[in-house]
Amino acid sequence: QAVSLSNQLDLPVIATGCGLSTSAGFLSQKDHFMIIDMSSLDHIEEINKSDRYVTVQAGCTWKKLNEYLTKYNLFIPCNGSFSYDFGSVGGSASDNDVLPGFSRYGILGDSVIGQDIILADGSLLETGASAGDGRNPFSKYFGPDMGGIFLGDGGSFGIKARLTLKLLPIEPFKNSISFFFERIEDLVSAQVSLARENIDIEYWGTDLIQNYDSNTLNKSIDKPNDKPRGVIESQSNQKLVDGYRESTHYGYLLDVFASGNNESDVKQNIQIVRRICSKLGAKEINKNIDSISKSHLVISNKLNYNPSEEKSFPVNAMFQLSKAEEVSAVTDEYFIRHQDDMINNEISFSYLTSASRDAFFIECRLSVSRFSDDLHIKGVQEFLKTRNLLNKLCRDLSGLWDTFGATHYQMGRKYGFFNQLSSSARKTILLIKSALDPKGIMNPGVLDINLGQKNIQTTSKFPEFPQNILEDKNVI
Repeated sequence: QAVSLSNQLDLPVIATGCGLSTSAGFLSQKDHFMIIDMSSLDHIEEINKSDRYVTVQAGCTWKKLNEYLTKYNLFIPCNGSFSYDFGSVGGSASDNDVLPGFSRYGILGDSVIGQDIILADGSLLETGASAGDGRNPFSKYFGPDMGGIFLGDGGSFGIKARLTLKLLPIEPFKNSISFFFERIEDLVSAQVSLARENIDIEYWGTDLIQNYDSNTLNKSIDKPNDKPRGVIESQSNQKLVDGYRESTHYGYLLDVFASGNNESDVKQNIQIVRRICSKLGAKEINKNIDSISKSHLVISNKLNYNPSEEKSFPVNAMFQLSKAEEVSAVTDEYFIRHQDDMINNEISFSYLTSASRDAFFIECRLSVSRFSDDLHIKGVQEFLKTRNLLNKLCRDLSGLWDTFGATHYQMGRKYGFFNQLSSSARKTILLIKSALDPKGIMNPGVLDINLGQKNIQTTSKFPEFPQNILEDKNVI
């Protein structure tokens, strides 16, 4: 009813879950608009154990859903959100997130069977098998995949009210193993090799700096005592020796989680991991992995959300497996190139990497300690200088990745989706938007889609990256 009324009044509508968008997904470009808080629409409506699916309202948090599913010894293949206590299922679907479970099961969209979408005129559209009259939501398809257009749309085509997701039984046997790598290229090479083995494991890589405050690392790893947390070294310490590139960080960690229905398969998979990592010179370490929950393999303590300590700005991308090693090395060299500005502005960064059977994932999280206090401590000019540098780094890094054929999740207003499409794809997207939302009230501007306005393909101001990328819109 609210959406229907807004449509009559030509009032833009934006839906939000927990409100932790990293890509300005729900920040309106209009002076007047309506926000719909979905957090109270959080009921778990149906668990179908026989057909293995769960139907949940879009505002339900991943924590609530997973704790409930644990009672039935079930889990969703790709799930959890790194803002685990707060992140909503609908919000993750709007971003089509890369979540825990990615290595083994793909992105969230691969686990979504059906959606109930509120369209701009207030009508309710069901996707998947539910689109057929009298059908139950057991399958993603009833003819064409209508649901795909709403995954990763940022709410541009409609508001997710209800979602149906796949369920799997929790496997009884679990094991984990961790390795230390000196360079990010070696870490990534191991992840790509594991992806090509097609074995049932989950694995995530981080830089050692990300784990400085953890007490779980074995003391056999010698960590530097005088290196500030997350700050890269000066240019004088970067050198090439016989073609060996030094990384910006001191070492990288690979955490691998294996699970299965019998112990022998799990042990065999762990042995395959050992074989691959040892060939790359990795050192096996002892870690007390506490992130294996009863319901699923949830990666914890990687991207903890603590606004009192620092403000983080993640930039992510996915690539073909064949480009992973080169992309990781070029990314690290990018930070070496810009290290002086980053040090002067107290900007640090960390990595999170993984791979699935068909894609490599990398996220760089730029961080500024006490960012919200800088306005008062440093003054307006210094605060704006830091913020503008963050914008430039995020935009440049995304543009650099695009030259390698990157695709992104959590698109929002950050990655210039519309302007990177081919002419035919842009035409198709506009036709869909015009049909579903003719007045353009559904989160206008997200994905850079603006009905009735000229969508201009912009050119980078930075000649080192020749591709077209977003102009600075101060989305941070």
